[in-house]
Amino acid sequence: MRRRASASAVGNGRKVSIGYNLTFLRSRRSTMEAERLNAIESLLADLRRRAGELRGYL
Repeated sequence: MRRRASASAVGNGRKVSIGYNLTFLRSRRSTMEAERLNAIESLLADLRRRAGELRGYL
């Protein structure tokens, strides 16, 4: 079982739990990275398809 930080920090005048926020930020970052990778992969696939179509015309 992983141990979470029990320390707190004061941010914007509010006391927040560091362990909870770090876990949330890590999972959020992973999700955003996965979404970004999927978008890039889709763009590359589209560019490959379009390049193939252009080769047919040339």
